[in-house]
Amino acid sequence: MQFCYVLSGWEGSASDNLIFESALTTSLKIPDKYFFLADAGFPSCKTLLVPYRGVRYHLREWGVAGQRPQDCKELFNLRHSQLRNVIERIFGSAKNKLPVMGRSAPYSLEAQAAFFPAFAAIYNFNRIHNPDDTNDSIFDSTESLLISDTQASSSQ
Repeated sequence: MQFCYVLSGWEGSASDNLIFESALTTSLKIPDKYFFLADAGFPSCKTLLVPYRGVRYHLREWGVAGQRPQDCKELFNLRHSQLRNVIERIFGSAKNKLPVMGRSAPYSLEAQAAFFPAFAAIYNFNRIHNPDDTNDSIFDSTESLLISDTQASSSQ
């Protein structure tokens, strides 16, 4: 799995739907027969795969029940949840490997908005050139990726 579109720079309080609508009107072009996985907060439309509402969804609900899907809607939601779990793990990996992405940082908003696109580019590069690296080992040495104020000022 690779990132195909990154839009950063929005405040955390902005709704997903507002950001999606803005992306569609500015730069996001979803080719025919392609879809983006989205959560239930997004509208149902031809380019977004959103889960069925009111139908069992979260993986923990499946584990507790110990059942198989009973119909096509439950099966769709199970598969959707599994894919979304992969995406959440990527974001979790970004926050664990690059702590500056998981909390407020003493950087300008412009610099902070650039962190995730940079992470996505490195992540995709690693996926292309090391497809068997399922642990994202490229991010294991974060010391060289974190720049303190003293390092930044001494290199100028």
